[in-house]
Amino acid sequence: MDTIKIESEAYKKLLSKIEGIERYIKNTSALFVDIEDTLEMTTREVIETLGTSESTVYRWRQDRLVPYRYDESGNVRFLFKDLYLAIKCSRISLQGTNKKDLLIKLTEFKDDFVRNSFLESLDRND
Repeated sequence: MDTIKIESEAYKKLLSKIEGIERYIKNTSALFVDIEDTLEMTTREVIETLGTSESTVYRWRQDRLVPYRYDESGNVRFLFKDLYLAIKCSRISLQGTNKKDLLIKLTEFKDDFVRNSFLESLDRND
């Protein structure tokens, strides 16, 4: 078996980089948990993301199929995780679209939100 010898200084630099990657992964994981718990969507975002109509989203609210709240401006907000769960449990559906596709669309919305938030934070730190 071959042995790889690394100079002490090079080893310390490598170890430091690995620790930095570990911190990044932990922070990113925590961010995803926070986002899952707090990410909200407006009625417009739900309509655009899922490809539905305003009347369908209104009917979901009236039939109490998806929890919602009014923000301080009087706009309706849906928690991402509530919409995801409502689709996953088949409380809500859209004709001509299967559950898997709707869940993918919601996940893409969340991923875009995270990506944009990350890019904005990089811009602020420059």
